[in-house]
Amino acid sequence: MKIYILYSFFSLLIIAGISGCQKKTSSAAPLEYTVTGQYDVTVRPHEDTTFAMPITVTYQSGTQQLVVLTPGHFPPGLTVTPTSASGTGTFTSTFTFHVNLATTGIIYPINIVSVSPLASTQITQFNLTVL
Repeated sequence: MKIYILYSFFSLLIIAGISGCQKKTSSAAPLEYTVTGQYDVTVRPHEDTTFAMPITVTYQSGTQQLVVLTPGHFPPGLTVTPTSASGTGTFTSTFTFHVNLATTGIIYPINIVSVSPLASTQITQFNLTVL
């Protein structure tokens, strides 16, 4: 009899635990933000040029989530540090570009991609012109 009572008790605990394990859904508002600070840059060929570009992510509305910034699509001779930056809410990250290009008369569009789980991917762009 004691075994039957213990068995019934544990069965009820298991059933109560299973019925209490329901997936909770999130109704998080989509994140809205702006990315600013990018500007066009002109450099001379065959010169080592370094410039810093502070990029600001400004939180607008919605559930705050991590936003990752990644500059990309570099021509050979252009490097950037850091290769990505991230933050939550409003934040500024400074990317340092190092340029040593030989080709003249070319405009390179450089993208800065921002990604967040609750927002659409945004691509902002600036032009790097080699005179």
